[in-house]
Amino acid sequence: MWVTSAAFNHTSIEAPQLARCQETVTHIRVSAHWLCRKFNAAITRRIQTRLILQQLLRQQNPFDSQGRNYKKSFFKQQWTSQREFRHNRTGPEDEQRCKLVELYEKEATVARLRKELSSPKVLQRTEEELADLIKNIQTGTEEVQLLKEELTEEEGVPIDDKEQRLLLLLWSAKTDLFLQASYKQAETQPITDSQTIGTRLGTKGREKVFQALQDRESTVARALNLYNKRYADYVAEYPDKAPATQYEHPISYDEFSIFPLDDAFWNDGIYYQSKEPWAIDPNVCSGINCVLILSRIQEEFQLIAQELARMVEWAISHYHTLYKSINYLRGRIVQMSIPNTVVPPDYIDEIPFGDGKCSRVLKVTYIKQDLQQRAWEHGTLVQEWSEKVAWLWPRCQPHTNRLALCRWFDLTKLVEQHRARLKKKRGITEVELELDHLQEDTVLDERVNDGEDAAPQFLADRGEVDPLAQINGVPV
Repeated sequence: MWVTSAAFNHTSIEAPQLARCQETVTHIRVSAHWLCRKFNAAITRRIQTRLILQQLLRQQNPFDSQGRNYKKSFFKQQWTSQREFRHNRTGPEDEQRCKLVELYEKEATVARLRKELSSPKVLQRTEEELADLIKNIQTGTEEVQLLKEELTEEEGVPIDDKEQRLLLLLWSAKTDLFLQASYKQAETQPITDSQTIGTRLGTKGREKVFQALQDRESTVARALNLYNKRYADYVAEYPDKAPATQYEHPISYDEFSIFPLDDAFWNDGIYYQSKEPWAIDPNVCSGINCVLILSRIQEEFQLIAQELARMVEWAISHYHTLYKSINYLRGRIVQMSIPNTVVPPDYIDEIPFGDGKCSRVLKVTYIKQDLQQRAWEHGTLVQEWSEKVAWLWPRCQPHTNRLALCRWFDLTKLVEQHRARLKKKRGITEVELELDHLQEDTVLDERVNDGEDAAPQFLADRGEVDPLAQINGVPV
């Protein structure tokens, strides 16, 4: 009980430095292995994207008056034009389009219900089901009429434009398809994380993911079939105005399943009905997409570099802060072990500990022991990170930041020295054996008397038992 309390409350030692370190531990849940995997994933994506972009740059640009090939500057200019086009569109226009989509969707629903009412299968329905069908048709017809009246009152809204109707219905189906793709990716994200950043998923977790995907398959299939149908309807009426896409239609479920959310397929030129290259040409859409992905990958490299620098700085600071606190506690033990010496109280004495009957020296001994175990575990973490940090640092850090890497190497040497000193002093070769026992005499400066020889005798004189006198029944 006392050890648990000490482990919980020792964060105030050397406050506020150690307290801040403990907060950092909570917020920085990152490992060098994970950063290396992120870095390699970004490298792979950059190579793939550059290959696609290189293929595009070898093709002739049909929008260039001199017949030159595509250039990255052209794709960037088209992305700027697309952003400006969206920015310049007024809110009322978008609101009108949303109302038109709602109108066309309701009309399509009413038409489907009427077709169902006139089919021979309607004879198989009960009277109650037939009444509900007729009621739904009447309600839908009334809603369509109200929307038409509302849109008719607004100037410049062509309700009966057939091409507009087909395009907006196609856009509506594509929007629903994108929503299903987003849900699908969210459900598969745990598996992706387990493969990229090493998140533990487990058999039950995988079963839940696959079950969720299976449950959603029918919904995705309906959305995909609706999109394929509406795409075919539009192309049948306007074969020379087929929307920009690099995929053959109809799109199969297996093909759709591998679409990433940043694929050029999700270009929304259908909605804006623009005739600009970014809206009508699939190569331009793909080129814009490649330029944006490469930009995001560069940002990812910068974030990895920042995270690596923070991780290294935290590891160095936390290790030294732990030993600074340990040495402070050793000094307290030495002072308390001197007969007839009055040791003024400090913030450690204010730490709640057990039932309150524990002596000051026993409390300090417990807390010091807990910090020593944490220092040993942190040293183990540093050793685990060492190889990955040495590999990743020169690949994502500027040369001017090499001083931090030197400090990291100094830390790894210091950790190795401390551990070798402990093993030699205790005669223990296995790292896993008796962590508490191994850490007992670790100090930054051996010239400082840590008070451990005096503390047991001091406790014996007071009639108390040294909590570290035995570990698992083995005398220390």
